[in-house]
Amino acid sequence: MREGRRHVIALGLTTALGGLAGCTGSDEDDSSARTARTDATTETTPTPDDEGTADESTTDEPTTEDETTATGDGGDASWPSFQYDAANTGSNPNAEGPREGFDERWRAELTYDLSPAQPTLAGETLLVTSHSSVLYALDAETGDERWQYATDGSVNVSAAIADGTAYVTDAASKLYAVALDSGETAWTADLAGGGSVNSPVVANGAVYVGTSETFDGDEAAVQAFDADTGDERWTTPVETDGATGVAVDSGTAYVGETGGGLAALDAADGSENWRTDAAKMTFPPTVADGTVFVATDDAAVRAFDADTGRSLWSNGDEGTGAPAVADGRVFAAANKDLACYDAAGTELWNTGAIGTFRTPAVAGGTVYAGTDNETLYAIATEDGAERWVDEFEDDDDPTPITVVGERAYFGFTGLDNGAVRCYGPGEDA
Repeated sequence: MREGRRHVIALGLTTALGGLAGCTGSDEDDSSARTARTDATTETTPTPDDEGTADESTTDEPTTEDETTATGDGGDASWPSFQYDAANTGSNPNAEGPREGFDERWRAELTYDLSPAQPTLAGETLLVTSHSSVLYALDAETGDERWQYATDGSVNVSAAIADGTAYVTDAASKLYAVALDSGETAWTADLAGGGSVNSPVVANGAVYVGTSETFDGDEAAVQAFDADTGDERWTTPVETDGATGVAVDSGTAYVGETGGGLAALDAADGSENWRTDAAKMTFPPTVADGTVFVATDDAAVRAFDADTGRSLWSNGDEGTGAPAVADGRVFAAANKDLACYDAAGTELWNTGAIGTFRTPAVAGGTVYAGTDNETLYAIATEDGAERWVDEFEDDDDPTPITVVGERAYFGFTGLDNGAVRCYGPGEDA
């Protein structure tokens, strides 16, 4: 392991935000399943919130998009990070997916059970992670296994891919850099605090990670490591029990805490730009169009000004997945509902399901979202109409979906052995 240079900055947050990849909700049936409500005039309106205005400070000048986006080796043929990019937008503008219907292209049965994390993909390599301390690399075209990489602890989060390297964290408080083509170790680094509770994010030549505190008193923290060497760039401790995943946009790293709160840090040195109160959250923030969107335990979406931290609006019930943003619309999971909001927070449509919706993904005018009731939905972004639905019999719950080109990739959790599927357009699509 390379010994990194340590740069520690205190973060004065009074509450803590978390970033586990999956949050469970109610499993009760709902007779209104798969019904779409599209009349915006009868839908809920956002709750303006001027409380908890953040302390304002000058932020860095925006960097280029290339500096703030995790980069896959496949160009357009990639989904290189949790929720697609470093800002966690959950939207792939270069993909269509099997929007009009699907056929199963391949199914891979793996040796070990999978985590509930979203697969990631670059070029021809698909990465999935396992509770059993394994990072799998599969051929994205055929599903054939390319290599396995053994970690010291269980891996419950998505890997990130940039410039031919895969980055993944485990419950043993380690960050691994692995060659994408061979599965060989490039470097490893020890993390502050306990096991990582989120997926790593790659931006600005750095890998950003949030951790949780340990039972023996090690502090939770947000950390940045050099993507090439593993040297530690900075560490910003979190005073409570854990940090969520990080979203990076325009030179700023946004992070929440499991106890409630949201902070913006300078991505270069970890210093605090602003902080604000927020309800408890489990999922990483999403950043788009100058706004930070978070799912909390009391709202499907809360929106904050990215420059100042000022609370803008909130809508919906308890969030059960990270929001996705595409074309000025926000798509959010809230238990049995998947809702679409405009930039001002007005609900445009809402569709129901049997089971709890998970983190949605957007591509080609379609929202793809699974539930904890063994069901996968494809829903039109325009009006919430159901394009297709797939119900599984013997499998468990689908992970969040990865959409690249005309294909959708996802795994199943809760099986004795892991299973990954690839769907392509149906013959009649």
